Amino acid sequence: MRRLALLAALLGLPHIAVGQADKKPLPVVHPPLGLLGTVVDPPEPGGVPAGEVAVRAQFEGCPEVHTYYVSRALLLGAAGAGEKLSQWLAAQPALKKRLYGARRDPLAEAVIGARESVFTEGRACRPEDGRFRDVALAEDGRLTTSKAPPSLCKLERGSPDRGGVWLFTRRRADAPAHISQRDFAAAVLLWPPPPGAKKPCLPRLSVALFDRAGVTRLRYHADYNGAVEIELPGDRCTRVLFTFDARRQVFVPTVGRDPACASRSSASPPSGGRTFALEAKPSPGTAPPPR
Repeated sequence: MRRLALLAALLGLPHIAVGQADKKPLPVVHPPLGLLGTVVDPPEPGGVPAGEVAVRAQFEGCPEVHTYYVSRALLLGAAGAGEKLSQWLAAQPALKKRLYGARRDPLAEAVIGARESVFTEGRACRPEDGRFRDVALAEDGRLTTSKAPPSLCKLERGSPDRGGVWLFTRRRADAPAHISQRDFAAAVLLWPPPPGAKKPCLPRLSVALFDRAGVTRLRYHADYNGAVEIELPGDRCTRVLFTFDARRQVFVPTVGRDPACASRSSASPPSGGRTFALEAKPSPGTAPPPR
């Protein structure tokens, strides 16, 4: 290969012609990737469904209170996307091996865990697990963590009008102290729309699904004023990012380095910050291209 590269350089051939010309682009994924039509209002005629976490909030700029269903509707929607992408990944064995090595299918494991999970009220105990403690540390309304928190503590939840994090576990526990990292199945972030959004009552939502080791296997970001993006984190700082191409109406995969790897050691909240800042204002940002 080195001799071919040297020969190509001497002949003035482009670098991509050596060892890369035979690489085919990854196949696109056709929507839908997660059915989220029932996340925001209207409430069920018979009340809130069993097992659903209904959050009533009024975001800044929204003229009325809305109900956001963050567990069964949102979580199961993200799990459905994970199932579809697990099937897509099975058809790309080389990429799957690059992501997970010899592991069989940690993404499918995370999907099953999310579907069987139960809501457990609490917050991450350690300050270094900041994104599960302080909404202000979520980057533009996204959960970017690479692992579940190692423990759970009691939470005095404030008003959700400016966001909140809800955690889901694989089993019920009488007290949060009985929950360990391997027990976490998913985390859901509800975040207000960006300033100046055309639809000020529609949120940004982010979901992280964890395998049985507490490792993040899917990050699902839904901006109701923008688009959906999905991330499949791998074991060696590799990530597959699916972005929506509005012109072709497909999700396009891109393989690259997982930015969460660089932030593993910098997840602690700022000095003097709130423990669980439900009243922290969102950082300004621009919504991605509309669907």
